[in-house]
Amino acid sequence: MPGSKYLMDLAVYRLSEADYYRQRTAFIEERLYPNDDPLTAETRRKLKAKDPNSDAFIVDHCENLYGGAWCYNEIIGFIDLHVFGTQVRGEYWRSGEKRIIRTRKKLFKLQTWKLGGEMDLPMNGTNAEIFAVIREYVRRCELELKGRHVDTRSLDLLGPFVDWNSFLRQSADLGAAGSLPSRSPTGGTA
Repeated sequence: MPGSKYLMDLAVYRLSEADYYRQRTAFIEERLYPNDDPLTAETRRKLKAKDPNSDAFIVDHCENLYGGAWCYNEIIGFIDLHVFGTQVRGEYWRSGEKRIIRTRKKLFKLQTWKLGGEMDLPMNGTNAEIFAVIREYVRRCELELKGRHVDTRSLDLLGPFVDWNSFLRQSADLGAAGSLPSRSPTGGTA
């Protein structure tokens, strides 16, 4: 967005990591020990009792069949956080499918220019106060994306150590000079 200063992207996942692995485990268990075929299930259980690694190939195949690892493969969108003047805002880029399912083929499209409604940043606030507003903004975004998981690990880890005052001053100085770098919808900077 012209006139804005890029902060970071936050990945939006179809579901949380714990829920994904719980569902994947159930998927694998059903393939290994099918409820509708008790003979096959019992045979495989006996084989597993004798050799714990007997089903390693099948488990690996089922894990890949289900969709692989949660990290990156279950991303359905991104929140592009940026500072616009004295506000924190987030553009939401979402996978273009109408129905979100497990998939490895994704094309992300701009869903909205402002997710969660912008919030004013305290220009004379402490670093902790500025970070608290940014974190509250992200919480609002999470509320709008019901049933989805926003990955805030990087923000939560690095946010307390960022000199937010300097970042905001630089944003204001560059914005006033008219040369503020921003990311464009086509990639790169505008």
